[in-house]
Amino acid sequence: MPTVEIRRSTENDMPAVGLVHVSAWQWAYRGLMPDAVLDAMDPVRRPAGR
Repeated sequence: MPTVEIRRSTENDMPAVGLVHVSAWQWAYRGLMPDAVLDAMDPVRRPAGR
């Protein structure tokens, strides 16, 4: 069985964190929120709180 490592994220992880966050929102809220709002979400800006 593979070993799982849990660690604090670093600046290098931010692109992946932003992509996961935006993708999850787009999948979960499609049909509940306007498509324009979800499509405008930017995974590069998301980790910075923008």
